[in-house]
Amino acid sequence: MKKAYLKDYLLVYAKNHRIPAYAYVPVVGGFMAAKFYMYSYRADPITILMFEALLFLPWMMLFFQRRLYRQILSWRDYPMPDAEAQSLMMRIAFNKALYMLPWLFLLFFPVHAPYLYDHLLGYLFVFFAVSMYASASAVLMPLFIFDVGLLMAFAGYVTWLNRAIQETPYIGGAIGLFCLFMLYLGGKFHQSQVELIQSRAESDRNAKHAQEANTAKSRFLALMSHEIRTPMTGIVGMVEFMKETPLNDEQKSFLGTISECSKTLLNTLNDILDVSKLEAGKLEISNVNCDFHNVLGNCTRLLARIAAEKHIYLKLEIDPAVPKLVYGDPHRIQQVVINLLNNAVKFTVTGGVTLRAGFRGGGTYPVLCVEVQDTGIGISKENIKKLFKSFSQADSSIARKFGGTGLGLSIIKNLLGLMGGKIGVKSEEGKGSVFWFELPYHEPRADEAAAEQEGVPALSKLEILLAEDNKVNQQIALRLLGNKGHMVTVANDGVEAVRLARDNAYDIILMDVNMPLKSGFDATIDIRTTGGRNETTPIIALTATIIDENVKQCMDAGMNGYVAKPFSPHQLYKEMAKFLPGKIMTLTEQQAAETLSPAPAPVSTSTAPPQGATLNENLRAIREELGSAYMTLLVDNSIKEVRRLTELLQEEFEKKDYVTLHRSAHDLKGVSGLIGMGETCHHAEAIEKACANKEYERLPELLAVLKLDGERETHEMEEIRE
Repeated sequence: MKKAYLKDYLLVYAKNHRIPAYAYVPVVGGFMAAKFYMYSYRADPITILMFEALLFLPWMMLFFQRRLYRQILSWRDYPMPDAEAQSLMMRIAFNKALYMLPWLFLLFFPVHAPYLYDHLLGYLFVFFAVSMYASASAVLMPLFIFDVGLLMAFAGYVTWLNRAIQETPYIGGAIGLFCLFMLYLGGKFHQSQVELIQSRAESDRNAKHAQEANTAKSRFLALMSHEIRTPMTGIVGMVEFMKETPLNDEQKSFLGTISECSKTLLNTLNDILDVSKLEAGKLEISNVNCDFHNVLGNCTRLLARIAAEKHIYLKLEIDPAVPKLVYGDPHRIQQVVINLLNNAVKFTVTGGVTLRAGFRGGGTYPVLCVEVQDTGIGISKENIKKLFKSFSQADSSIARKFGGTGLGLSIIKNLLGLMGGKIGVKSEEGKGSVFWFELPYHEPRADEAAAEQEGVPALSKLEILLAEDNKVNQQIALRLLGNKGHMVTVANDGVEAVRLARDNAYDIILMDVNMPLKSGFDATIDIRTTGGRNETTPIIALTATIIDENVKQCMDAGMNGYVAKPFSPHQLYKEMAKFLPGKIMTLTEQQAAETLSPAPAPVSTSTAPPQGATLNENLRAIREELGSAYMTLLVDNSIKEVRRLTELLQEEFEKKDYVTLHRSAHDLKGVSGLIGMGETCHHAEAIEKACANKEYERLPELLAVLKLDGERETHEMEEIRE
């Protein structure tokens, strides 16, 4: 018997034997009734009852034995040392002996008798007990042999004492043969159960290894997402900003190409991250009213330049029957179409690509039909089977000649599945291909407000608690929420947040996860467990880290959702609306509120937008929401905060206050990331991780690099601003 599986054997053994306590009552009652029936006419009842006092010992050992089984089952999720397992086996055997011997003595009493009839009940008990142990105890062969051997030995002893009775040797011999046969069957049961346990253990190990590998992959993707997004959002932001400067036609054309390629690269990054989301079942489809014709037109426009450079045509043909407005996810539909168009253009050298859209109204439900036809290299019948597998391409030479990872078709197949659609392909090698997909058509929602059609529902006036210690993030949130007419109360730390939540009622709470005195996690737990006014109030986490482990920690603490920092206005509004469906205004209510509420006064009279070298997407969204004047002030304040935090990091390192240093680095990461200071944000995150992992020896080097790159980026932004 392999010691590595002793715990598993014990678990099965305990589970097989731990029957409900009340099940023993009819067994004991039945045997005792049979015993009195057999002996009462020849034995003094007082004498019999004196021996029945011995039943106290089996009952007591049965109590200890059941407690022992519960103890074994409590080890289910914990490793059990082999020494502990062997000790438990010895205790089981000892308890079994003290439990079984009084029973056997009573059932065979008198041990020496003149008639076989006096021992039939004892032999019957041995027969039933051995039959039960053949299946229940077989998983642990030492205990199985002990269980059967104890019964067999006592029955043999009684048979030998009563050998003068003519029938006894035959009955005893039959019981002995039966016990040997049960031992043989038990060996077979043992073999099959051991194979099952070992197979299950191997499956558990494989599943654990697969889960660990998947977790490592998710962490890697999250890390690469951050590393690539930081410079990419800077590039996209700079391009958008340069479009506002005087440009000639050629420069506008160049910038347009850069902008399209940058956005395509970001979409590719999103596709890679979608793989892990799809595997985890966490990819969500967002349905809104959208212009289906416009979605298809955008797809062809994005790839028109690439097609023109290859001197091939790219046409869009939409059947007049295709509805213009549909209810669906425009981003995911566009993702599918662009992927198919991109593949078609990439693999087409002469001729061109045609995107067709049709509508089939018959059948069970109406269907949107889309085809992408090309005159490219085509696909052989053998290779068509490989198309929709992850990291697979029809021909290994394709990756060398045309590039690509082989992820696109796998992703869009899963996306279409989530949207209730399907995809297929018709192709012949050397004669082009036709990729088609179908989506169920859903009529647009007539009662949706305009804001909802854009994916950002308008909310009625709210009482909001904002728990945030960073002044810049406070300033942004106050302005964004106040601009919508909401009343915001600010808590500067976790302790203050808990106090305010105890004393006041709020519609929603925005909770930063890293705060002094008490973290957002602990503050949320306190709010949820104290039973105050906000015990069930929605709480949204504000966090700069959105890897799965961090998100799970938010959910475990009792938070309802999260918004990644630096957050955009639309992200914040949409997440709030998700948990406040009763506060979403109708179109009529929204128009009435806009009529009654005066526009907020500008903070500054300056009209020049800040010329940040790496103006990112979130900051541009804030500028669109609140105006250039406010964003100018915000960038100025952010630069001051970056300088203050950088100096604070050095002071805290000299004091060896690593706890505060960790929090300050987290704040610096958020502020610098907000205004697109990519290098500063990256170094701040490295310092934060070093503190979290207690790698304090790395801090001098990291702080030195932070100081140099931080000063350079700060000066660059100030020079451009001026």
